[in-house]
Amino acid sequence: MAGEPTDERVEDGSNDGRYRHLIEHVQDAVVEFTLADGEPTVSDVNRAFVDVFGYEADDIRGESLNEWVVPDWKLAEARELDTNTASGAINYQQVTRETATGLREFLYRGIPYAT
Repeated sequence: MAGEPTDERVEDGSNDGRYRHLIEHVQDAVVEFTLADGEPTVSDVNRAFVDVFGYEADDIRGESLNEWVVPDWKLAEARELDTNTASGAINYQQVTRETATGLREFLYRGIPYAT
């Protein structure tokens, strides 16, 4: 990955600070979630997610991601992706999600990591 120099600096030199800085500046909608009983519970979202889906982090934090963005007819597909993520698999799949402006296609990239 290459980037252009910027005057913007990450004050927190920790890996978590760098991660947050990267996620906040990625132009793709990013949502961080935990899986509890197979359900993806929203932990955080970036600004691009807010812009695309229309939900602020405080509105959906602690809520099921699927209930907010997955059309009913795509729930089985979403649950399969959640199951794969829970098993530690990295997922890449074309998906349809409900955005602030209607249905839209996305490349879903589910990447599990240990906390």
